[in-house]
Amino acid sequence: MRLFVILFSNVRSKCNQRLILNWSNDLSNTCCSLSKDYIKKYLNSEFCQNKKTHESVVNYIYYSANKSKFIHDSLKQKPSLIRDLFLKLKNRDHLNNYKKLNIKNHINNSINDEKRYFQELRYFHKLETLTIAVLDLNDLETIQQIVKRQSKLAEQLVLVAYAWCYSTLKKSLGTPLDKLNQELHMKILAMGKLGGDELNFSSDIDLIFCFPFEGITVGGKKSISHSEFFTRVGQKLISCLNQSTSDGYCYRVDMRLRPYGDSGALVYSFSALEEYYQSQGREWERYALVKAKILGENDSFSQKLRLKLLPFVFRKYIDFSIIDSLKLMKKKINIESKHVNNNILNIKLGCGGIREAEFIVQSFQLVRGGREEGLRSRNFNEALIAINKLKLLSDKETQNLKKSYWFLRQLENYLQILDNKQVHHLPNNEKEQRIIQKLFKFDFWENFLETLAFHTHNIHKIFQHIFGNEEDTNDSNNVFQNIWLLSDKKDVLNKLLLDLNQNEPNQITSIISNFKKSLRKKNIGKFGKINLDLLIPKSLQIILNLQISNKSDVLKRMFDILFNIVTRTTYLELLNKYNFVLEELINLVSKSTFVTQQITKYPILLDEILTTDGKLTLLNLEDYKGELENLSLSFHQDDFEQQMELLRQFKQSQIFKIVVSDLRNKIPLMKVSDHLTALAESIIHKVTELAWHQITNQYGIPSYLEGSSFKDFTIIGFGKLGGYELSYNSDLDLVFCQIFQKHL
Repeated sequence: MRLFVILFSNVRSKCNQRLILNWSNDLSNTCCSLSKDYIKKYLNSEFCQNKKTHESVVNYIYYSANKSKFIHDSLKQKPSLIRDLFLKLKNRDHLNNYKKLNIKNHINNSINDEKRYFQELRYFHKLETLTIAVLDLNDLETIQQIVKRQSKLAEQLVLVAYAWCYSTLKKSLGTPLDKLNQELHMKILAMGKLGGDELNFSSDIDLIFCFPFEGITVGGKKSISHSEFFTRVGQKLISCLNQSTSDGYCYRVDMRLRPYGDSGALVYSFSALEEYYQSQGREWERYALVKAKILGENDSFSQKLRLKLLPFVFRKYIDFSIIDSLKLMKKKINIESKHVNNNILNIKLGCGGIREAEFIVQSFQLVRGGREEGLRSRNFNEALIAINKLKLLSDKETQNLKKSYWFLRQLENYLQILDNKQVHHLPNNEKEQRIIQKLFKFDFWENFLETLAFHTHNIHKIFQHIFGNEEDTNDSNNVFQNIWLLSDKKDVLNKLLLDLNQNEPNQITSIISNFKKSLRKKNIGKFGKINLDLLIPKSLQIILNLQISNKSDVLKRMFDILFNIVTRTTYLELLNKYNFVLEELINLVSKSTFVTQQITKYPILLDEILTTDGKLTLLNLEDYKGELENLSLSFHQDDFEQQMELLRQFKQSQIFKIVVSDLRNKIPLMKVSDHLTALAESIIHKVTELAWHQITNQYGIPSYLEGSSFKDFTIIGFGKLGGYELSYNSDLDLVFCQIFQKHL
């Protein structure tokens, strides 16, 4: 075996990515030959009718089966596919109408048996994907036609499966109706490549489910809400498409693009969807919705949904802020590529890859799409034409971008057809490399690599022109930013923490990921998010550099506090501005769960650190009563609620100062008890005054006390209060006494 290394930085590209190729004579993992005679054996009379005419179709199948392990294995495992595939290729349907004809002929939606229905659905899907693969490998259609055919197939299968799920469930759960007593249906938003009619061969399908409005089903064994009904339909639909059986599966269904991702509801009403995007929608969701397609009939509900989504995706003003968001998304991709893929070229996510080309087009769409309706197309080519018409890209840039993008999309499809796997890396065995080389009609693998480098360079050059040079993700100052940025990617996060020699990577990864996920429940404004994205990396840097063994515990405590103040932008700004305050807060949190609990419960205690520059000063023992009395002067004595609030805040504030002094070893343990006792006495004294004032205002003063300041009310403290031994969580043991036994 010999190792051949090409540095792409030396072949037109400045991406500094390595492509490592293993040339090997070991071809044991590649498919074996499928002979023409074997294929003809299953054709019988169909082939014999016109051997000369049909020989070319057999050649297509033979050629494809010896290029693709997926095609070879599928035909070997289920030979009945050979005849059906032959007929499909011989009588190939036109792209615009092939779906409906085939689905009507192959899938019976009146089947009640789920197992049998799943079999029919999967057989039809397998046959169609084999047909598409043969068309692609034999250059019988362009890559644009192929991805559109793949998209139309997926769209129709989703709709057919949905119709079956709906009709099956309404028998027992009733039917949701609209205001005209017509059947009400949920809308399925196709996102990503499916939404743009550009689905690749082995792609997931990204979906969002929503329905027009709430109500109650009618006509079933029991009535349920529309949301519950469509949730059941959605679950069954996902199972229909995604569940792996002995016949395989149709599509991997990804629902993570819905509001709140995996933690959100499976279906949303139109109004709930609109409210979420207007109040909590994030920039990446705008990016995702650019390609959103409402599957099925374009009825009034589809039009209504489209109008609800439009203001969120396309702003009326020219929105340059999206550029920074897209740069941030690309930065995340680059970091992930570096730490997970070891910089091996990824034709989708890598430098000059498919995603960069899509970022270029969609950045113009999001910036100007609110004003330029032509930029709102879901399709890459159509959007690129609109961009060129507006002179946002030159003719040469437009031509280069289009040509390079579709070269990569063709390569992506070829790679995935080889074994029906969602791969975006070049093969590392010689035979598959030779297959790719021949499919692109190159004599040598090196020639193919040079052409690939040329196209990735074309895309990256335009990307840099629009987005500028990227930050160096190797900069040590960015490590903690990267950890926060990629907190939803647990595998990458784990790798980053291991690189920092952290001894609890799994626990820390889980804490950071869960905290990021929990923030979705908070209504954090734009400035709050900016401050949080600055504060978290700072906090991580301080905590992960602590010389302690329980960093995960400290991180969890700190996040508990931040979760409670995350909507209070002022606190976030001050912690960002004053590093010494942040350091002091983390220091206290690392030493005491009690401090964490107090600040989490009473965030106002942060004021004690912020307003004193972290230098908390204890009162003298004899000054507690006077300090409380001075503070109470700002409120009228009759304002009982305000006085009670003052007492609570005074107690929390002073206990916090005592705890901090204790943790800093500024006072001995005996003095801690003295201060806690003095604090308790001052509060008891003030509460007694307030109670006396309130009661005498309502009922008057006892006659025998008129003209005297004496109150004839005594409080005796027992236990730890009496012995000056109070601790932080001590109860107060009190006895109330009246000295003179006279009636009021």
